[in-house]
Amino acid sequence: AILRWGDPRAAVLLVAADLCGVGLLVQKTVPAGVYDGAPWYESSIGPDRREYRLLDTTSHDAQPVGRGFRLLNGYGHPILRRTVGLYGRAWDDYAGARAESLSAGTRIADPDVLSSLNVRWIVTRGPGHPRWRELGRSEGRVLYEDPGAKPVAFASDADCSAVRESLNRIRVSCRATRPTSVIVSETWMAGWRASVNGRDVPVRAAHDALVAVDVPEGESVVVLVYDPAAGRIGRTLSLAGLVALGAVALLGAARRMS
Repeated sequence: AILRWGDPRAAVLLVAADLCGVGLLVQKTVPAGVYDGAPWYESSIGPDRREYRLLDTTSHDAQPVGRGFRLLNGYGHPILRRTVGLYGRAWDDYAGARAESLSAGTRIADPDVLSSLNVRWIVTRGPGHPRWRELGRSEGRVLYEDPGAKPVAFASDADCSAVRESLNRIRVSCRATRPTSVIVSETWMAGWRASVNGRDVPVRAAHDALVAVDVPEGESVVVLVYDPAAGRIGRTLSLAGLVALGAVALLGAARRMS
């Protein structure tokens, strides 16, 4: 039989087609046991590995993530140009980024750039920087620690601590000696929203790439939420689709009863 407008079977068919189509795009999970092996430098880095990032210039393998490491250059979404531009300033011979990860130069030019990116540990085959401390070696690779690495949230005139409450939400508590800017080591892009002590405030780019929010003197709580317009539009369309599906189903039921 031909499906007519108002027939609930049409709605079910459309939803099924949509779900099947999306299912074809879902990435497969990584088989259990693939990331069981510990990286060679694990024993040299303590539990604070969750508070700072590690940059391995010798590999782009995401395996250390399964051991609690936060990587700067693991495989992920395409790297934004802003992040590449900032990161490139750290090297005096930077050649550019790969499609989904950051490559590296061989000679460090400005360690403060890596510090602002929350990088505390660096694995490299090239020379280190005088302020870095060597922690270990393996097969020509050297593990360095930067004692001056900045935390996730930092400011020149404030003590800050950050907690990631969810994937897209960060809470920062800070005590400032004067009005200042709190910088959060996350890539700036349209969609970041912020509040300071419950009041909405603008979010701007620091170093052309990171998230920054101005705070007053004294104690402040900054809440950062990444909620791009595309996501809000998608949620609205999904809700509208559910409402339409319900209306179609009710209409079909009413017609059958009449």
